[in-house]
Formats: sequence, C-alpha cells, structure tokens
Amino acid sequence: MSEDVRKKVVDVAEIKKGGYIMEDNEAFRVTDIAHSKAGKHGHGKYRIDGTSITTGRKVSVVKGSGHKIDVPIIDKHTAQVLTIEERTKTTSSKETITIRFANVMDVDSYETFDMEIPEDVTGVTEGVKVIYWDVLGMRMLRQLA
Repeated sequence: MSEDVRKKVVDVAEIKKGGYIMEDNEAFRVTDIAHSKAGKHGHGKYRIDGTSITTGRKVSVVKGSGHKIDVPIIDKHTAQVLTIEERTKTTSSKETITIRFANVMDVDSYETFDMEIPEDVTGVTEGVKVIYWDVLGMRMLRQLA
C-alpha cells in the first residue's frame, strides 16, 4: 500500500450511515447498515452497503461484531479556480464526451493543479472558491466554498 493512502482502523460498530469505509483500496460512502444479532453458534454480523465516491460502484461488506474496518481519512481544502478548460474524450463505444476541468490554486499551499468538475457541481467559474477533498491520494472537487 502506498504512503499517500491515509486511513484509520475502527471497530465495525462505529460505522454510521453517511460515513465512509474502504474496500479494495477504494473509498465508499455508507448507504445502509444492517445488524443481525448473535445466534446460537457465532457472533452478530454487520452488513454495510456503500457506493464508491469516485466511480459510483456499489459494494456490500459483511463483518462480524468486534471486527475492524478501514476508514479513509478525508482532508478538506479550499482552492480558487484560475481557469476552466473543456476536453473531449472518446469512450469505448466511440462516443465523444466533453469533460470540464478546472485549474485551481490551493489557498493555503499555493499549489496549482487540474481537477475534473463533476456534473452535479454547478456555478464553477473562474475566480470562485471551491472546496475539494483529498481522499486516498486523489483530489475531488466537491462544492463551491
């Protein structure tokens, strides 16, 4: 596992709906948790359903009570949008799509870098401040500041 992957280990009972877990070195937002009580032979189980915060992939994880699970550490930062650029990309089905990228500058470190602007984030224009997350070494634009 690379050094830029920041995580902590917590007891599975501490996980809450709306929180985050890691599975296969990918961060998932918890969409549902089901707990089954201990039976005659064995421990109670937690079934945690989640959706990837990067790809939208769904996962279902089953862990026994008292077991541990990895939780990603999410660093939230503010940046200012310097420029916006549109890039075209051809998919495997020969379809051409346009993706918007923002060149931003972190307001604390003054580092500049490009980030994809998600379709659900509106109002991103040059000069505005945005909040981005640094999760598992990936930077994601999340909302306007």
